[in-house]
Amino acid sequence: MVMKKSSIVLLLAMIYIFCYATPSFAREKVGVLDFGGKTPTEFRLSAGNKLFSILLDLGYFDLIAREEMARVLGEENFLASQSVEETIETGRMLAANLLFTGSIEQLSSHWDSKVQRYRGEAGITVKIIQVQTGRVLHLLVRTGYGSSENREKSLHLALENCFAGDFMVKLKEIFALNGTITKVDGDIICFFNGKDLGIKKGQRFRVLRTEFEEFEELKIRTAFQREIGLVEVIAVGDNLSKAKLIWNSLPILLEDTVEEVTHPEKKLLSFEVGASNKYTTEALKKETSVNVNHRYPLALNLKFGRELPFKHSGFLHLGVVGVPTVKVFNLGVEGCFERPLSKGFFYFTLSGETGLALAFQELSNQTASCLGYYLKVGGGGKMYFNREQGPRINLRIFGQYGPKLTPPWKDNEGKTVTPSIQRLDFTGFGLEVGFSIPF
Repeated sequence: MVMKKSSIVLLLAMIYIFCYATPSFAREKVGVLDFGGKTPTEFRLSAGNKLFSILLDLGYFDLIAREEMARVLGEENFLASQSVEETIETGRMLAANLLFTGSIEQLSSHWDSKVQRYRGEAGITVKIIQVQTGRVLHLLVRTGYGSSENREKSLHLALENCFAGDFMVKLKEIFALNGTITKVDGDIICFFNGKDLGIKKGQRFRVLRTEFEEFEELKIRTAFQREIGLVEVIAVGDNLSKAKLIWNSLPILLEDTVEEVTHPEKKLLSFEVGASNKYTTEALKKETSVNVNHRYPLALNLKFGRELPFKHSGFLHLGVVGVPTVKVFNLGVEGCFERPLSKGFFYFTLSGETGLALAFQELSNQTASCLGYYLKVGGGGKMYFNREQGPRINLRIFGQYGPKLTPPWKDNEGKTVTPSIQRLDFTGFGLEVGFSIPF
């Protein structure tokens, strides 16, 4: 009897999941109408095809093929120049949930005699219409530019540029994926929605908890979404996704939801101060080389790059080191990997850097220069403030090979010269402290 009752409960649970949860898996059926405007047909078709391609790459929708639209409506009857009422009726005939319509507001080109090229400029407007209600949900206005020796190509490049940059990011923000958590097992969670909605391995989702607040004076009850964690998808099924916790401030519950992080990478601007244990110079004195060791030369570094918080980052690195009578400038690239010590707050880092070094020293009447390279590896810690929203502080110990700046030194005219310091060697160990600002 107990077994029979358990089976009934299980059956009812399965019926609930498939009858009520499954509709959330359904992808929006979307139609893309040709662009309107007073521009030639080839440009309007090009803009429509570009928008269709972007939506296809996004992977969130079931797109109605142009051939299907032509079969249902007729080749002449799905231009974006229709009235709103006609457009909505078109969507209903196609059984579409959403319609994307657009128009080319501007398309022009002029000859730039300075660079001997055509400069193209284009402006577009894209509307997203909900067919059922007839509402215009969103309006996207974009401007693009293009340059070419061919006038027609400059127009096509300008039109294509309208869809570049943050256009895809904006669409992701509008149609951010979400789901309901169905299972929690330690650091692993599962949530509804998967391949059917375009979820991919590596995507990140915020974990949200709905909290209610009563306003007795106004006699209303309002719901607020509170971010309590961050997860990264590690496996995707047809209707379910599995993700690993990156950080959480509260225990994750089954009724919590997830929402896609539409642009997880952040740009970073970093400032660093570093000091190494020594550098060695070889000075020319009465035709005899004399080695001199100096300790703790300071280096100032400016870095710009991108970061996937709590995982890795990459930077373009500009540094300067001042030593007696010589200035050394470093230009390099750096990669950094992170491993959690305290999730969402403190991480162990392992980094590697390589680049070129250019040194200058003054002669009696001109400047001598020399080129070298360096390699650097380091390990340390990285502290996040306010999770990934606030600044970061970095501390690392590094080992460095070079730059070894050796003859020939050359003057402004490219001739080999003999300056007061012929050799410089910065090989050694050191310590760096940095402050990074995300934006």
